[in-house]
Amino acid sequence: MKLIDNKKPKTSSLIMGFIFGTLIASGYSIMSVIICSGLLICPKAWEPFVFIFLLVFLFITAFFTVIFLILFKLYKFFDISN
Repeated sequence: MKLIDNKKPKTSSLIMGFIFGTLIASGYSIMSVIICSGLLICPKAWEPFVFIFLLVFLFITAFFTVIFLILFKLYKFFDISN
């Protein structure tokens, strides 16, 4: 994890939140397209899928950013190596 090793906790948390947000939102969108392609009643446009992707992405990114920020702060608080 060279990407987050030497960063500040806020930056590291945002990077991890962005990564998890992208992965979960992409998976959710792909699954919704796959499921919707087998249904008879499905939106013909692509806008609902993009809207749901952005909505899920923002919520998951914010959620994981807060979680990782708390975890990084707890790690610094309980670190006894110094």
